[in-house]
Parts: sequence; structure tokens; C-alpha cells
Amino acid sequence: MHSLDCLLVHVPKWINYYPPLHLYSSLNWMSHGLFGLADSLHQAGHLCKIIHLGVEKALNPAFSLAAYVKQHQVSAVGFSMHFHQQITDTIQAARTLSEECPGTFILFGGMSASFFAAELLEKFNFIDAVIAGEGGLPLKRLMQARKKHPQDFGDIPNLLWQHKDQVIRNETVYVTTQEDLDRVSHTNLSHMEHHEHYLNFPKAVLRTRLPHSINFKLSQKLQSEKRNFFGGLLIGRGCHDGCFYCGGGAEAQKRINHRTGVVFRSVDRVLDSIRELQSYGFTGTHISFDPHPQSQAYYVELFQKMRATGIEFDVNFSAWGLPSRAFLAEFGKTFSDRSSISISPETGSEKLRLSMRTHHYTNTALLETLEAAEEENVQTTVFFSLGIPHETREDFDQTLALSRDIKKRFKKSRIRAFVIEIEPGAPWHLHPDRFGIELTRRDLDDFIGQQSDPYYSSMRCLGFFKKDFWGKPVRDAADYSEKLLRLKCRYFCEERRVCPFLRALWAVSKTVGLSPRPEKLCATSHAPS
Repeated sequence: MHSLDCLLVHVPKWINYYPPLHLYSSLNWMSHGLFGLADSLHQAGHLCKIIHLGVEKALNPAFSLAAYVKQHQVSAVGFSMHFHQQITDTIQAARTLSEECPGTFILFGGMSASFFAAELLEKFNFIDAVIAGEGGLPLKRLMQARKKHPQDFGDIPNLLWQHKDQVIRNETVYVTTQEDLDRVSHTNLSHMEHHEHYLNFPKAVLRTRLPHSINFKLSQKLQSEKRNFFGGLLIGRGCHDGCFYCGGGAEAQKRINHRTGVVFRSVDRVLDSIRELQSYGFTGTHISFDPHPQSQAYYVELFQKMRATGIEFDVNFSAWGLPSRAFLAEFGKTFSDRSSISISPETGSEKLRLSMRTHHYTNTALLETLEAAEEENVQTTVFFSLGIPHETREDFDQTLALSRDIKKRFKKSRIRAFVIEIEPGAPWHLHPDRFGIELTRRDLDDFIGQQSDPYYSSMRCLGFFKKDFWGKPVRDAADYSEKLLRLKCRYFCEERRVCPFLRALWAVSKTVGLSPRPEKLCATSHAPS
């Protein structure tokens, strides 16, 4: 057996609590950058594998990351900390590995790790380095340096590292180019252990005291997404926009990734990725990369080439602005009715939307776009946000009116609403005073603290609150999130008839001992088995 130069690890958010679901694990979609990193290392001659701890635990509840590292003589382990919800669980997994496999080089990367890079290294001395920014070239250079000069990483771009009890931040910066993105495969799932089980892996895995195999099968049955969709096809990098809630917008891109523009993969390489996904059994993908105005012509070309080459593949597309008529026409010609486009006006108030979104548009323009989508036989989902700064009762009434209008007029449109939360690097996280909010999570300790709460859920632990709610005082963050959830349940929940039944079911299951009670997590505990 050959020893591995690098093991890339995805850690889910092991424990979440939400009354209709009770306890469950989430974040089972990996950052789509991991496959490109593994392929880049492979091309450079470094042996690399990807492990999804959720998949491994589903196959074998007794799976041990440390045992795998020892068995495969892994030299370096890179933990993906892209999504902020996985911060605490990823630190847990890395600490446990450092205790059981002392001497293993431990590396962090991803958007959240990049934002908190210095704090991670200062607070956790078992983390040897963090790649702060885009990681393709830096990771490859780091693997080369560890073989030649294992104590000197000073010339590796985007790297922060531990050296003689000091945190060193290298000055050299690297930003990914189109050539870099096109050079590697971002969909070569063979780099992942047990990749065949990633296909149709449930978004959430229920946690009860029933046998693990039953929990997993029940989760697969209950999940709403029953199609074999890939978590996110990589189209490009960067963003021009500054939507208040997004930690991947222009300000964060410049601060974290040193990027001031956007870059697209070539259309032909994206077609190669789609064919590769099909070879693994995927029937569609999610796409969330839509920097206007360049994106519209790009996707028109992509869709036309898909039809010309006979590729049948579905797409759930997240639009950052209003899609053009040409985009809608090509989308309708290319994809089946299993595909859809998501549009996020956030609010029915045009005045509020103007202050919160980069791509502002009127309600009339939105309705015209939805009408064009109907004419092109395109399914759409319209997303509204709950918890928008400076929103008044009048603004919310406009949201309800717009929602009712959409439901009444369009058969192919559905409405969704989400309670939004604080992400690292988002404008309202960096500038809370500008948005009139009180932060309850600002630094790394705040994120760890909230995620360690036994009743943590991204739908309840929002990281902020406002001192008043439509003129009425708010006690604290919990009171504020509860008010928002009541709005969601009253006006936007499509499961109102099922929710009371689920709550009653979990209450009974707790009484008879089938459902465990939430327990507090900490950054030193082991990931649940």
C-alpha cells in the first residue's frame, strides 16, 4: 500500500436541532473545490484522497479518521472549512486526530478558515497551517515543500503557518486564473473514498437511538430531493456584488481571496465536467454562479452546446439577478421540467430591495420575468428573506402582497422564504452599525460558542438581532429569531399540516427513549459516532 501525501477531509455539522426534525446532521454537500484540489495534486504526482466523514460514518458508524490516517500512512491532512456551520465540528475532528496521530501535519482551508485564519492558528496550536484564499497552487507548493524543506514554507502564497510559536503570514498572493481552473477536473469523483455513496446522499441524516442503518434509510426516504443532483458544478470564481447577507460577495472576495473580478471556466471544460458527472450516475446539478452581465451570454452558449452535443442533464440554477429572455428561452429548450431557476428578490418592497441588493429590479420587472419563464415552460422558485435590516411592517406587507400575486398568476412558480443568518465576511457582519443590528457572533469564539449549543440550528441561531421588531421591544437574540420563525410558519411554511404531527411524533419518541436529548458540544469533544 502506498502512503498518501495528502488527505482532504469534509466534516458535516454533526448535530442540529429543529423541532420538526428533532436532531439531525447537515452540510452533507462538500465544497466543490475539493475535487479540483485533489486532481491538481494528482497531476503533480502527489497521492491524494478525499474523505467525507458523513459518508464513512453512514457506511461504518465505528469509522475512525485516525485509524485511516495510520493505515494509509498519511503525511498531511487538509480539513475543509468552507461553510461556517461546520467550524466547531471541523475543529473537533482535527483536535482528535492530532491527539491520536501526533506528528501529522494538519492544514485548514476554505472561505471560513480563510476569514478566521489567524485566529485558528493562534487559538489551536495543533493546526500547522491555513491556506487563506484560493488553494490550488498553494496546496501543490506546500506538498512539494514538505518533501524538500519541511520546516520552511516562506515562499508559499496565501499561507499562514506556525513557526517557533509564532504565526507567519506569507506576503505572496495567488489568485486562480481561467487556465488554472481549466487545467484540472472538478468532477473526478474517483479521488473520493466510497464516492459511489455520495450519489443521492441525503442532505440531512436523522439521529435517533434506532440502529444507524435504519436512521440512514429513513433519512433517504424522507429527503425532498430524490433526484441524483450534484451539489454544485464549478463554473467560475469571484463576484461583483455586495448583497448584505452573503459572505462570498465582492468585499469578501477581495478580503479573503484577493480577487477583484470574476473568472469563468471555458464552456468546453464545463461540458467535460457534465459528461463526467453523468458517468458517475448524476442526472443533474445545482449551479450558483451568475455574475451579471457576463453570465447571460456565457450560459446561452453553454446551453446551446449541450443541445448540439446531445447532452441531457438537468440544472437547478440560482440567478443572482433577473435572467434575460434569451437565457430563459435557451434554458427552456435545453432542460426538462425537472430543472428550475431560483430568483431572490428578498422583499416585496422596491425601496428596501434597492438598499440591500446589488442587482436591483422593480416588482414589475420581476413579474415580467416570471411571465416570460412561464411562456418558455421554465419552472421558477422565488425566494424571500426574513430578518432583513431596516424592514418595516409596511415592507413585509408588500412582500406578502407580491407573494400572493405570484401564486395567483403563475402555475410554474413556487414561493419559499428563509430566515437569514450571519456569515463571516458578509457586509452586515463586517459593518453591523450600517445595518442597525446587534451581532451575537463576530469572532471565531462566537461562532464556536453558538455551534456548541445543544439546540443549535442555522434556522434559530442567527448570529444577530434587532432591539425592536416593528416598533415592539425585543428581549434578546432568541426572542428575535422566534418572532421570525413565527412569520415563516404562518405565511410561508408548506408543511403546516405535517409539522404538528412531526412534533408530536418526536415528543413520543423522546418519552419512550428512541430520540436522544440534545447535548452540549465543545471544541474538544469527539465527533458523534
